[in-house]
Amino acid sequence: MSWKTTLFLLGMLVTHLGFALEQIEIDIGGLVSQQDKIQKLSATLDLYRNNQLGFSINTQSLSLSPPYDALKAIALDCPGIKVNKTIAICKDGYLTLTTPRNYPLTIPFELKLASNGNSGQFIMTAIPLTQEPSNFMLKWDKHLWKIKPEINQLPLKPLTDLLKAAGVIDIDGLLSLQGNVTATSNNFLDANIKLSGNNLSAQSKDATKAIAKLAISSSIQAETTGAITQGQIEFKFSDGEIYLEPIYLPINDTPISGDTEFLLDTDNKYIQLSGFTLTHQSVIALFGSLQTTLEKTFPPDQGTINVQVYNLATLFNHYMAPYLSTNSVKPMLSKTRGLILSELEFVDKQLVDLKLTAADLSTIYSFNNQDISINNANINLNWRPENCRDQSFVYWKNAVIRGVPLPETILRFKACGQQISFERNVTLPLLDGEMQFDHLDIKQLADGGFDLSFATEINNISLAALSEAFDLPPLAGQISASIPSVRLENGGLRMDSSIHINVFGGEIEIQQLQIDGMLGSYPILTTDIKVNNLDLGKLSKRFSFGNIEGKLNGTINGLRIENQKVIAFDAEFSTPANRLLPNSISQKAVENIASLGGSSPGDILSRGVLKLFESFFYSRLGFSCKLRNNVCELKGVATAENNGFYLIKGTFVPQINVIGYNRRVNWSELATRLKRISEQSSPVVN
Repeated sequence: MSWKTTLFLLGMLVTHLGFALEQIEIDIGGLVSQQDKIQKLSATLDLYRNNQLGFSINTQSLSLSPPYDALKAIALDCPGIKVNKTIAICKDGYLTLTTPRNYPLTIPFELKLASNGNSGQFIMTAIPLTQEPSNFMLKWDKHLWKIKPEINQLPLKPLTDLLKAAGVIDIDGLLSLQGNVTATSNNFLDANIKLSGNNLSAQSKDATKAIAKLAISSSIQAETTGAITQGQIEFKFSDGEIYLEPIYLPINDTPISGDTEFLLDTDNKYIQLSGFTLTHQSVIALFGSLQTTLEKTFPPDQGTINVQVYNLATLFNHYMAPYLSTNSVKPMLSKTRGLILSELEFVDKQLVDLKLTAADLSTIYSFNNQDISINNANINLNWRPENCRDQSFVYWKNAVIRGVPLPETILRFKACGQQISFERNVTLPLLDGEMQFDHLDIKQLADGGFDLSFATEINNISLAALSEAFDLPPLAGQISASIPSVRLENGGLRMDSSIHINVFGGEIEIQQLQIDGMLGSYPILTTDIKVNNLDLGKLSKRFSFGNIEGKLNGTINGLRIENQKVIAFDAEFSTPANRLLPNSISQKAVENIASLGGSSPGDILSRGVLKLFESFFYSRLGFSCKLRNNVCELKGVATAENNGFYLIKGTFVPQINVIGYNRRVNWSELATRLKRISEQSSPVVN
């Protein structure tokens, strides 16, 4: 027997008793379960004439499990229930809910029940706290249910305690809800709901999600038949702030909006979005259609997504930068400007086609006090997982990379799978010369890193332009080099073979070049270098060192540079031995070489007739340095008396010998001397 039937029988019983009883009271000390506790539960039934009843029930205190733990007391009162053979009506009832702050919410209602319990209606004739007239209606008739909320400008702050059960705190703002919902017992539902709010503020208990002063308008129209629900959703955030850790979005004058038609299949666990749009005004827009499973929503099973980026700097700052583990590229991307259009096509959860067009890209980025800038760049990318048949290109009007200017250039390439291959025999203008790439290939590795390989010829690069770009002492002439094979993988650079550089009439060969952490904050460079037949006349003239005739050979083995600081090497430089004819060296060069070796050239050159000569003859010059722990262990081209070593061994007349005695020199001081000598126009004598 249902409670509704019991209520009618009780009404009929009271009628036949002739009102012998006027009130029935029931008091229960408490009800306790494993998780819930109700104290001092009481119910009162008032018996009136004319087939009327009065009914009330209340609790002194409640201790309920979540999500009902915010309710601390409940009172239900229906002072006048009219009862006849077919219906019971409670016209002026009210429900009172008490929260932890003893703030009572009283909700007036009207209830009608058919005697058979198959139909009725429940109406909240007024919604408490709302700033505009509001109501709520629930009707049912056998297997059909109808719900119609009309809630206007409901303040949320008084509901803080009740909403804590949903894990939300610090709630404020005004919320409105209107709609019509129809449901049947055979899983049919038809809903049309509108939700809006102003100055909405709230955050999750773990502070990973929050909104502040948010203005929102949204609507949903949905129809459910069995396991299939389909309809349309629209929403718009027009003001305020949103935080979804780690993303922070200030809406302000750039609203976020979206809409889509959808189909949800709960049996097969998939969802289909048709004609969806998602727009952050003046920043980014996404639109397309897709179908995907609920277990793994991305990449989708099928579909097409179009992306339009209008403001790269804002997109990066708000959507991408929070996910970067390093700050090294943030300044670059936050200053990027340009327009990007792209289209992605998915089949069987695989990206099968990507088209991207970027126009008028410009960016500037500082790295180790060197600027990288690109202006007016355009990119056209056509990618497929296999079969590289569509050509792509990258173009820039001008660029500067680590001080090296790059003129207007276009590079064509093909992209497919995990690889990008640039067209063969590409010529890139560079510093009044050119770089000719035999090949340039980029491949993604299984661990997510990248492998870059290329081979190039450097032809007639201007040393004057190169020294200016890298803030080096002024140089003259040209440089040419052959780089047969270079690989860049896992953030490090590897040379598969030697680099040959033609400069100062000779050749410099760089062997086993390796740079670890090249793109990081602490790069480490190791290499071996050979110097063959450099013309000392050309070399010395470029560094204000003084004039020296002859050819220079040498090696630098085990060179190690950490974060642009020289740590170790074994170096040896000298002119050829057993030369029949002498070479000349100027007084200025003698003074500078002597100062580097710790000698006193001023005293030597001031004695006798030597001071009258501007240059001298030598048979051989050179030195070696073994650098460890910032100490350079020096040697010369021959051993001299008193544990000395020859830096310059003279011959013929006028002849001068420069002998060093300090075999251990502080490298930092020696490097400072070399820098002063190269920068000053006058001799440096210590």
